[in-house]
Amino acid sequence: METTFGTTVVMSTDLDDVCSATRASAPADATDTHLRRAKRPESPIAGPYGHPLHPSVVAVPIGAWVTALAFDVRSHVGDTGRQDARASRDAMVVGLVGSLAAAGLGFLDWLRLTPGTKAHAYGTTHMVLNLGIVGFYADAIRRRTNVATSDDDAARVSLGALGAHVVAMSVLGLSGILGGELAYRFGVRVADEATQRPAHTVGAKAS
Repeated sequence: METTFGTTVVMSTDLDDVCSATRASAPADATDTHLRRAKRPESPIAGPYGHPLHPSVVAVPIGAWVTALAFDVRSHVGDTGRQDARASRDAMVVGLVGSLAAAGLGFLDWLRLTPGTKAHAYGTTHMVLNLGIVGFYADAIRRRTNVATSDDDAARVSLGALGAHVVAMSVLGLSGILGGELAYRFGVRVADEATQRPAHTVGAKAS
């Protein structure tokens, strides 16, 4: 009887261990699935595995909008306020077009993120901030056009508009930090370590 009871206890203990292991491994398996999904492209348009296009395209609006800010500042330095406003507007247009392409590619990458995860929350915040910036520049283009077409030879970008532009660039920088977290900390659209390892192996042939 004691042997039977002892055997029953052992079997029960084994069963508890199996259940505990199953409960522990289930979230880990789900997490691994979410991570693998985030590394793969939603569509060939987003770029192949390990080569996402979004980070490359965002250089266009960033460069264009930095240039636009430089022209806004210059409009307060010399006597070419209208010309500077026109140059700023043209740079903003280039940035706006580039941002639409970047937003589309970024949206495809966002679709790979699992709702409820930290990566998804960061990605959503990153996207909302960028869309807000796009809206700002759409309005800023109109304002720069008004200055560029003014009959006033002394017309220039207002200090208020210049200040708003500085704030917008600061928000863009914050959004960029979130984008960096997504790629370099959370591994979104980054090749897994098995793919990376040969590149760090001494004597391995390049492929």
